Amino acid sequence: MKNIQTGLLESLGLMTLAAFVAAGCSKAAEPATRLTTISAAVETVGETRQPLIESLAGVVRARLNSTLSAKFSARVAAVYVKEGDPVKAGQLVLQLDPRDLTANVQAAEAGVAYANVGVASSRIAETMQYSASGARVRAAQARLDSSIAGRLAAQSRLDLVLAGPRLQEKEQSKLATESSASALKLADLERQRSETLYKMGAVSKRDFERATSSFQTARATYRTAVQAEKMSVEGSRPEEIRAAQEGLTQASAGILEARAVLAEAKALMMQTAVQREATRSATALKAQAAAGLSFADVALSESKILAPFDGVVTLRSADPGTVAVLGTPLLNVSGGGLRLEFAVPEGKMEYVTLGQKVGVHIDSLDEALSGTIVERVPQADAAAHTFLVRVAIPGNARIKPGMYGRAELPGALRRGIWLKAKSIVAREGLAYVFVVGTDHFARMRILSLGPNEGGNYEILSGLQAGERIISAPDPGIVDGSKVSSEPR
Repeated sequence: MKNIQTGLLESLGLMTLAAFVAAGCSKAAEPATRLTTISAAVETVGETRQPLIESLAGVVRARLNSTLSAKFSARVAAVYVKEGDPVKAGQLVLQLDPRDLTANVQAAEAGVAYANVGVASSRIAETMQYSASGARVRAAQARLDSSIAGRLAAQSRLDLVLAGPRLQEKEQSKLATESSASALKLADLERQRSETLYKMGAVSKRDFERATSSFQTARATYRTAVQAEKMSVEGSRPEEIRAAQEGLTQASAGILEARAVLAEAKALMMQTAVQREATRSATALKAQAAAGLSFADVALSESKILAPFDGVVTLRSADPGTVAVLGTPLLNVSGGGLRLEFAVPEGKMEYVTLGQKVGVHIDSLDEALSGTIVERVPQADAAAHTFLVRVAIPGNARIKPGMYGRAELPGALRRGIWLKAKSIVAREGLAYVFVVGTDHFARMRILSLGPNEGGNYEILSGLQAGERIISAPDPGIVDGSKVSSEPR
């Protein structure tokens, strides 16, 4: 049918004239010779309303396209694919020299280990310093509390010394003197009696000595009681008052010293906060070292260039030994199926809907397919006043990205006559149809054809609605053959 259209375009003027001449002659002429009657399916031509199909040129492109490049400068160690090779997502396709990156990872790991040791040491020092400082503060506080208690005791003693003995104490001293005097008198009588009996031999020496000892003890007790009674009557002596005052002064000095020690312990406690900040700094350095290790690991992983998706290698720009510079393309990978991209005039966008089925023709392969509109770019080309539309086309090993194709986009409805390609005969670059008259003879009629729209050709001239034609002419049919019709 492509040859039909090509010949038609080359002989458009001649075809139009020949169509009218042939139409007139077919009505006036009678076949000179009666041919054998043939049996063929005959159909009546009628007008129908069909959408106007607009053929829009476009280019076949892969849905996914990726240019693989190095993220740092390095020598290419190995390339595992070539143009045309299929690849799977995540497949290793190229390896950069990883030796420098491996050394960076090892250095980063050593930095992390060093930072871990620093954090551990700082935490141990912080704990030890906190414990020691806390113990110092507690000991200093206890010393201060003890000094305060000692000062209170010294003050009480001084107050007591200054106040002198109380009346009750004087009475107690007098009673104690009287009691010890009675005990002394009784002990003296017992001693005298034992001495008399000892001399008479009535008691043992041991009993006499015991009585003598009791007398001496009673005499000492009496003398002590007399002295105490004198002291209670006379009051505190000046040296006792001075001693009590000195004790109070020493106790006050002890408080001042204890407070100084406590202040020093608290000052040392503040150094724990400094050590805590040192621990935080060490922890931050550890985090920084860990980030450096992560960066080195990522850089090492990027020495392996992987296929981003299932597809085909369309370009290889590097070989082993090549120095890959940052951003330089190394491989191109295409995949994700094929699409025909074409521009639609803004006035035709009302006929474009997502999911719509459209005809697709790949010119170089002379192959017609059915595609689905999958994308409409919402931004128009301001200069051309067109919108980019993408049509997904079925997989076909013969179709490659970059091929030229056309999309047949249905538009507004119009009335006309359309014939299937099988009803049209191509001879000598012209298109014909066999018209069956009322006399049942088939006569060739030259046609002027429009574009092929889904397997149907629009009849621009040469045929009228209501005429009958042979639906699928056999190669043996000639002009003037008598037809035994098989109506459809």
